[in-house]
Amino acid sequence: WGTQYWELSVKKSVIQLAWKNAQIILFASTVALPHKQVVQLCKWPTATATKVNIMCKVFGDQLVKYLPIPTTVDSSNHSMGAVDQAAQLMMTYNTQRVKRKTWKPLFSFLLNVAINNFFLLS
Repeated sequence: WGTQYWELSVKKSVIQLAWKNAQIILFASTVALPHKQVVQLCKWPTATATKVNIMCKVFGDQLVKYLPIPTTVDSSNHSMGAVDQAAQLMMTYNTQRVKRKTWKPLFSFLLNVAINNFFLLS
């Protein structure tokens, strides 16, 4: 648990990160710093969770424990679902209609994004 591997891409523009929690979690980022960590309060996994025996070694007899996790994982956990919320808002007020010309769907998409961004910023 807690093992982290990272590698820069060939062009040195993307960090590819693998972090071992109960399972291996893979990330690709252009802004993350792989060596930075934050300490978060983590809960004991449920009995039906996968690889519980790995987590038992980490938690011992404690139900909650402060554990260091990479900032990439932390930011991903906090922004999870943001894309779904944006898609849900765009489907509520959709301006796109069936069209034969290729530029019209693109224009409708950009209009939807602009309207939803305006709504979120206001």
